[in-house]
Amino acid sequence: MGKLIRYIDDARACFSRVDWRSREAAFISIAQTGVLIKRSRYGIFGAKLYVETDIHSCMEMSRVLDNVILSKSSSLRLPKTLADPVLRSFTRLAIETNSAVEFRTRIEEANRHCNFNKL
Repeated sequence: MGKLIRYIDDARACFSRVDWRSREAAFISIAQTGVLIKRSRYGIFGAKLYVETDIHSCMEMSRVLDNVILSKSSSLRLPKTLADPVLRSFTRLAIETNSAVEFRTRIEEANRHCNFNKL
C-alpha cells in the first residue's frame, strides 16, 4: 500500500505525492491541460507512468478507476480537502498499489476498460 505524503488541491496547484513500499514515489499532477504522473520524489525528474493531455479522456479514466478498478475503502484514507475528482482517483490508485510497476499495470487495465467503452 502507498502512503499519501503531501498534496495541494487549491486554485494555485493540484498535485499529490504518494510513497510506495518499494521506496519509490509517485508525483501526480493535474492541470487544465491534462494529467502527468511520474515516478519521482520531486516531480521534475523521473519516468513518466501516465500522461494524458485530453481532459475528456482524463475524466473517463477517473470514472473507470472509481467504478471498476478501485476498492471503495481507499477513498476513506484521503482527506476531505483533497476534492478534485481526477486527483482523488489517481491518488487512490497510488495508495492501493505497492510499486510503480503495479500502478502502471492497473492504469493499463483501466485503459482497456476505457477503450472498450469507446467501441
